[in-house]
Amino acid sequence: MNPITNTEKINTQDKLEFESGVELFGIINRKGRMIDSVRSGTIDMPKNKKAMYLTKISLGNSMQRDFNDDLIPMNYCLIQRENKKYISIPIKNNNTILVVTKNVDHENIVASVYKMMNFSKIIKDFCQSKGDFKN
Repeated sequence: MNPITNTEKINTQDKLEFESGVELFGIINRKGRMIDSVRSGTIDMPKNKKAMYLTKISLGNSMQRDFNDDLIPMNYCLIQRENKKYISIPIKNNNTILVVTKNVDHENIVASVYKMMNFSKIIKDFCQSKGDFKN
């Protein structure tokens, strides 16, 4: 799997039929702020701790990019806590965050996210070639 190269926000037309158990799918910018999300779930913690947690994800993934030349790019990072899995996936200059229940097959979810993001890029490139889409 290659890192995504041209996706900034979740396009609601590209909604993915996630299997049940996915509570949150969001995009985090480089500053650790959630800039878009799908699903109504949240990360259950006080606002200031949530901001710190999202910043940690963004910073951690940014630090992982420093090793891309030596260790190939990271596909995703998984943290499992008691009954939930927290998955972050680097996409261009941003990151995704997924919160899923522990019984969800996280590899299928990661593959679905890559498929959705690659599809978004194909549509965007096609529309740009026809002059129908501006950055």
